Amino acid sequence: MLPNPDVLWKEAALTLRSLRRELMFTVLSVVLLALGIGFASAVFTLLWQAVYAQLPVPEAEQIFTFYTNVTHMGRSDSDASAQTFSVPMYRYLSEHLSVASGMIGRHGETVNMETPNGSQHLPAEFVTGNFFDVLGVKASIGRTFAQRPDHFAAVLSYDFWQEAYGGQANAWNSVLPINGVPFRIIGVAAPGFRGLIPDRAPKLYLPMEAFGDINPGWHGYDDWGLRWLNVFARIPSKIPRATAEAELQPVYRAGVRQELASEGTQPPDYLKELAHEHIFLTPASQGVHGAINRWQEPLRVLQWMTLAVLFLAAINVAGLMVVRAIKQKHETLIRYALGATRTAVMRLHFLQTIALAIGGGVLGLFVARWGAQVLIHLARLDRYSGFVYRPQGWALGAHWTAALLIGLLVGLFPALQAARIDLAAGISEGASTHSGTRSQAFTRRALAAAQIALSLMLAVTAGLFGQALHKLITVPVGFNPEHMTVFSIDAKLAHSTVESTSLLWANLERRLQETADVQAVTYGTGGPFPQESDTAVVIPGASADMAAKHQSGMRSMIGPRYFRTLGIPMVAGREFDDRDRPNTPGVVILNQTLARRLFGDKNPVGQVVTLFNGLDPNWPATVVGVAADHHQSWKYANAKLVYTPAQQARRIQNINYYVRTKDGFLAEPTIQAIVRREAPAISPYDVETMPTRMAEFASGERAMTLLVSVFAALALAIAAAGIYGVVAYGASLRTVEFAVRVSVGARPPDIIRLVAREAVMILACGVVLAAPLTYFGLSIVRHQLEGISFRSPGIYVGAVLLLSICSLTAAWLPARRALRMSVHGTLRHS
Repeated sequence: MLPNPDVLWKEAALTLRSLRRELMFTVLSVVLLALGIGFASAVFTLLWQAVYAQLPVPEAEQIFTFYTNVTHMGRSDSDASAQTFSVPMYRYLSEHLSVASGMIGRHGETVNMETPNGSQHLPAEFVTGNFFDVLGVKASIGRTFAQRPDHFAAVLSYDFWQEAYGGQANAWNSVLPINGVPFRIIGVAAPGFRGLIPDRAPKLYLPMEAFGDINPGWHGYDDWGLRWLNVFARIPSKIPRATAEAELQPVYRAGVRQELASEGTQPPDYLKELAHEHIFLTPASQGVHGAINRWQEPLRVLQWMTLAVLFLAAINVAGLMVVRAIKQKHETLIRYALGATRTAVMRLHFLQTIALAIGGGVLGLFVARWGAQVLIHLARLDRYSGFVYRPQGWALGAHWTAALLIGLLVGLFPALQAARIDLAAGISEGASTHSGTRSQAFTRRALAAAQIALSLMLAVTAGLFGQALHKLITVPVGFNPEHMTVFSIDAKLAHSTVESTSLLWANLERRLQETADVQAVTYGTGGPFPQESDTAVVIPGASADMAAKHQSGMRSMIGPRYFRTLGIPMVAGREFDDRDRPNTPGVVILNQTLARRLFGDKNPVGQVVTLFNGLDPNWPATVVGVAADHHQSWKYANAKLVYTPAQQARRIQNINYYVRTKDGFLAEPTIQAIVRREAPAISPYDVETMPTRMAEFASGERAMTLLVSVFAALALAIAAAGIYGVVAYGASLRTVEFAVRVSVGARPPDIIRLVAREAVMILACGVVLAAPLTYFGLSIVRHQLEGISFRSPGIYVGAVLLLSICSLTAAWLPARRALRMSVHGTLRHS
């Protein structure tokens, strides 16, 4: 039965006075709980966005995307992890798939915009005319596209409208130049809608039909072989997914037959592969994630680690509350003597811990916001990914639920201790000369041992992540990044032709080569980190002694003397040079892995192959060289790579320049001046050193290692504080015993051993308890540490030594304080 409100108010006031009187204890407890609750809340909020949050559209569970089990040979061009389809295939499915209430397509592209803030290189999304209608997304200002949209119309995202136009209504109906082509802004999308690919978070939406206008030399609206649209369908909830897939299968097969008929003769093994192709519906109620998908598992790992830290903080505060309750035994005895019930005493302890939990929850809100922002930045999820710390109602509810549950858990131990105190026995014993009963001593030691076990588990995990990062960044990459500056340009802004763009690339190379201190210059679309979609390399009429008839590899268009500039050896043949110009026979270079997969031990130089990549279909080329393998992003070795000459490009693309200097790096103002001299409408972007760009490819692993290490260090500090608190309180309760021992001849080392013995026993119990916990923890992070052996004794020994040092240091401080006590004063006041 609950007491009346007046009693509760008085108990609450008494609780606050008690906590204010012991300010150091209160502040320490609130900070510990805030760290645990705040970090757990931050990671949980981001994990919810990555795993559970649905698109902000009506009936998002009805949105599906398509997936097939066969990769069509090099015929894709996508900015997302979703599968791509051609415009003719999209049209065919739209016309024949009756189970879909609507079907839409989208493609992302980075474009140059002349915004009120100046020229900016930002992501845009090309969409079909029914895009907003099928999704049910309304315009906050103006209108969205019609079924047959205006050819040069644009819809801004709400966030971009706020960023670039300050949320001003005059942005509507104004002109926005995109790659030099004027578009009229017809509306602003609804707040919170960031497209179907949250990684991209497009700044604006453009009609699919306008893609060729801002990409001169591109023609792909009627090409069945050019797969560049991510296709989504809305399937009504009343139609089972299996039923929809059953209808989709024959419709798609008929579309593939039309595609094959438009392409002519295909390799027999390719046709055999297509004969077993199936198409599936994949739920897309959350959109299709790329970077977010890559961070789902890491976020789950971090969630377990933050829960461990939260549990550690709770155990620590519970341990402090237990020894505090032992120290306040006289006060509790007096309460019983004055007529207080055990329920009332227990309620006071719960009120104290709930007050501490509320304080930890309030401070934890700030920790959560700061921690989430740091996590987003370290993981590079703030680059167009749509990841923000947005504490909505459910997140705040989870935050405060965790805080109150932790408060009740922490209050349970001291409340039980207080309830078990026997009034008559307590008065007869006196409470000033001992440290509590065996049960009380076991409780606080068990709590401290649990902290040691959790800390050891986190320390071992941090050591393994550090080993993985060291392995990642110390593997030889196979090219020379020293003294190399990298920058990018986008010739589409100048609305150039393919021919003028090729001339611009060559002129910029010459200008840079003439710059003082420059040793070598080249350019390419991907450089040592190819980013284009797969390109199929087919051997027409392959003989029996060849390893395969076709293989796919990642393709880069590169300039002359590319391999010499980057320091990649040529294994056979030659690299591209000034002979490889427009309107000359096509040539190609393969890397060792791809050449071996295609030709086995046969020399590939001089062999004629056909390239399929959708953008340049059925392109015959002669293999003129084989380049040595190198690692991509310091992690992936032996990828299959295809290189084609940039001067033979059939379309305009963003290009990267690689400038090697004798010493240091080329300054950005110098690069700006050279590019502006050749093309006043173009500005270089992403100017950085090659080591910096290389580091970006390992940024996820670096961020994960850093975050795990931070949590491990935090856990170690909490555990050390717990050891210190338990040993210090125990030592303070044994001051009379120490004084008696010193008075009868005990030496300082004897006192230190007495105090340290408890810490060593707690440490030993914690190490034993850590074995099953560590096994459980490593089973969670196993997928994040592929290729790393868990049988590394150095890491386990190092973690135990680190914890031992911290624990013994924490125990040494109260031992040192015990040595400084006044023996006569202690005995006189005992």
